[in-house]
Amino acid sequence: DGNWEIYRMNSDGSNKKRLTFNAAVSDWHVTTHPFFDEIIYESGPPGREDIYVMDYEGQNSRKISQDNRRKRIPVISPNADIIAFVSYEGGGDDKHREIFTMTYYGEGIKDITKNQNREDSHPSFSPDGKLIAYHTEDGRGNDSIMIMNPDGTDKKVIYTSSDMNWDPVFLYEIIED
Repeated sequence: DGNWEIYRMNSDGSNKKRLTFNAAVSDWHVTTHPFFDEIIYESGPPGREDIYVMDYEGQNSRKISQDNRRKRIPVISPNADIIAFVSYEGGGDDKHREIFTMTYYGEGIKDITKNQNREDSHPSFSPDGKLIAYHTEDGRGNDSIMIMNPDGTDKKVIYTSSDMNWDPVFLYEIIED
């Protein structure tokens, strides 16, 4: 249908099943709930995206984001109490991107980056949920990867370059005694 849709399948590629059938909008940027059999995802026409939840069968879809901001790229914390996402302040274009958080039920929306002169995107929780990594750019061609606490405090630049450095993720490390 020309739009992004969500599928699920086994790790070997078998049993592929299409979960969304929204011809007018794209469904993407999927993350899974750590405890419930639910998928959290972005859906909506360009410029009016919202955050939704559905079960693993593609049923019981419901919008969980509440305000009129554009909401994209949701990620859920390991203990499932916070969803971080990208929102656009100041219009529907790609300017004024900030990282926001809300509860799993769409309540308590907070702007945690508050960067007037930077564009923030692609949040990722650490495995213990104590940090969020994200991409930020200054509008002059300088991209950085930063980390912060989930409440937006203690921001630190951990990498900067003129290359595009998007979508940071934390890796689990198994330490054996």
